[in-house]
Amino acid sequence: MFTIISLSIHGHPRLEKLKEHAFIAFNNALRSYEERYKQYCKSTGAPFVQHDWKPRVLTYEEMEQLLIKENGNTFTTHMNEFKEKLLTNTELDTRMFAARVVEEAWKWMKDKSPAIILFYSSLYSPRIELSGKTEDELNLIHALDKAVEEIQPKYPYPIVTRNFFLFISDMSFVALSDDEGGINAVSKNNPGWGTKHYVEYQDIRDLNVPVINIGPYGVDGHKKLERMEMTYSLEMVPNLTNLVILNLLNN
Repeated sequence: MFTIISLSIHGHPRLEKLKEHAFIAFNNALRSYEERYKQYCKSTGAPFVQHDWKPRVLTYEEMEQLLIKENGNTFTTHMNEFKEKLLTNTELDTRMFAARVVEEAWKWMKDKSPAIILFYSSLYSPRIELSGKTEDELNLIHALDKAVEEIQPKYPYPIVTRNFFLFISDMSFVALSDDEGGINAVSKNNPGWGTKHYVEYQDIRDLNVPVINIGPYGVDGHKKLERMEMTYSLEMVPNLTNLVILNLLNN
């Protein structure tokens, strides 16, 4: 028995932190299971059988390396053939493709005691830093600050800039702040990498264009009652964007 936790997340977290939280969740689950199992046995009269299960959390890379060590080319050849065959199933998206690969790899595990396998299964949107470390970044920051200063008198509420965008955006594919270690952690823990899914992150690093997000304002995004503050979104945003562009051109 194993649980696969697909990391369809935006931005690269520390895998060790994820493993830590998965371990805590696993430990809590085992404790709850034992308590409920004891209650069941007590109420039904069924014999209680002690299970010597311990929390076990592996990344996909760790599981793969373990199986390669134990089985060598036999395992890698089988998995490569399995992935190629799986590609013919056009109904599988990247997430389910990755899950099927993990399930197939699990069949090779000698220790079938409960485990959590952590892996990435969908597109990774790299984080972007705009810290002013280059001249281009400084010019963009100054252009934005000047534009906000010009627009603010025309809007009754404070226009605030934030240094980190919490959501996904296509901006992630014009600049890259992750180092090679961060990108490798993504690629080596994505079971579909190189077959069902691949991104040339080096091309993004080579492009490396400083970006900011000037977008609409609203509430309940992606929910039933999603709505937009019209004055800011339809009047302030276009003019703010235009001013930033003009400030950069006139710099």
